[in-house]
Amino acid sequence: MVQDALDFYKPDEPDRNWERMQPRIAYLETERAKALDEIDQVKDYVDELDEELSELKLSINQTGD
Repeated sequence: MVQDALDFYKPDEPDRNWERMQPRIAYLETERAKALDEIDQVKDYVDELDEELSELKLSINQTGD
């Protein structure tokens, strides 16, 4: 049984599936990085909006006193 596994596993031979999938893996990794960058940009935008809203609310409260 162990010998069968060793016969099946050939580390010196290139894995054709691995080689075939490399372009797809690279593409997906690139797309993931882009999506994470977009998420960071959206978070920054939301933070800016929150800050502006807070400032406006504070200015309304201060002038209303």
